[in-house]
Amino acid sequence: MHILLCQKPKKAEKKYLCIVKAFYFNYSHDVQMSSGSILRNLSQNVSSLEYALQPLAVYAASPDDVVVVHPNMIDTCREFYQDDCFDGIRFASLSSSLEMPVEPWGWDVAVIRQLENSGIPGRFMCSKGQADVIRALSSRESACVCLREVRNRLPGLPLCGTSEFCNTREELYDKLFFPVVLKSPWSSSGRGVRVALEQLDDRLATWIDRVFQTQGALEIEPYYKRIADWAMEFYADEKGEVTYTGLSRFYTMPTFGYMGNIVALEDHLLREWCRYMPSAVFYEVRDCLTEVLPAMMKGKYTGPLGVDMMFCEGDEGQVLLHPCVEINLRRTMGQIAQCIAVKMPWACPSKFEINYISTPEKARQLLAERDNGDCRLLTPLTEKTRFAACLRNACK
Repeated sequence: MHILLCQKPKKAEKKYLCIVKAFYFNYSHDVQMSSGSILRNLSQNVSSLEYALQPLAVYAASPDDVVVVHPNMIDTCREFYQDDCFDGIRFASLSSSLEMPVEPWGWDVAVIRQLENSGIPGRFMCSKGQADVIRALSSRESACVCLREVRNRLPGLPLCGTSEFCNTREELYDKLFFPVVLKSPWSSSGRGVRVALEQLDDRLATWIDRVFQTQGALEIEPYYKRIADWAMEFYADEKGEVTYTGLSRFYTMPTFGYMGNIVALEDHLLREWCRYMPSAVFYEVRDCLTEVLPAMMKGKYTGPLGVDMMFCEGDEGQVLLHPCVEINLRRTMGQIAQCIAVKMPWACPSKFEINYISTPEKARQLLAERDNGDCRLLTPLTEKTRFAACLRNACK
């Protein structure tokens, strides 16, 4: 581990030990995990997303850390991130002979190959064998196991959620019911999720066959009337302990794709939680997950992770909590929202969004909103970027 003795900038005289990191946000991670191998030809949307949003790592970085961006974005980022909260953070390309631990968005065999080809020493990254273990653990089968364990440990709480992991078509069709949600073991932003309310049509049956051919299994669970999306964020350390790091309130499309996050400090988010359910439920579920997750993660994964959950409407109109919809063994947008709240507390509460810039007119509209004080850009918007992160109702 590369450890440097460095000065805390201006605010304190004492010295402290800090681990200097290079943050490399490979937003193609979920796509690569779904493939099970190295995809060399990413879709234009995924490539454009990585190009435009890699600078978001600046919100997770500390002084002397490096944020890895495309070579064409280095000067743009240096100019864009000039606020005091970004002091000491450096920008570099992947080919800059980085001699420090690398922290990607998520570990997979594709990002390891990229780092190796860039000359980064193996001691600063995950091994291919470890990446294979992480992929296996990232399967939705882990969420099935975690959900079952939490439900068993907390029988008295207003919880919902059951799921089955089917390894053959015969098993799936034997257990099938309606309405049902079908999920591939690995997917990206809702792309591997399908809903069947009353029956399977030919198109969905074809999709099921394809998932079994490519990924070998499917998860099935009841269809719930979703009220609100939440997540609890954690960090798994080298000792096998899992520490809670914060609450996340996010939004999804009807097709389950990610839309955005609330950027707020923990006390505000907990008050929002209590609009749906007592805080006692939050504390019991949080503490239960810090006991359940270590048994799954120890010796297999070190790093940030998030457990997605949702409030649902029960059969009698009551609010129920589904405590483990999905486990993300990577950094999450919810954690980025937490980092933004810490770096820019004056902007809380606000809404974090990813905007797709499909045309020059869309870019001009977003810049006009920025100039009018209706949003604050979190990433540079250039002629080449097709995505931009922003905060709504945050400018003062």
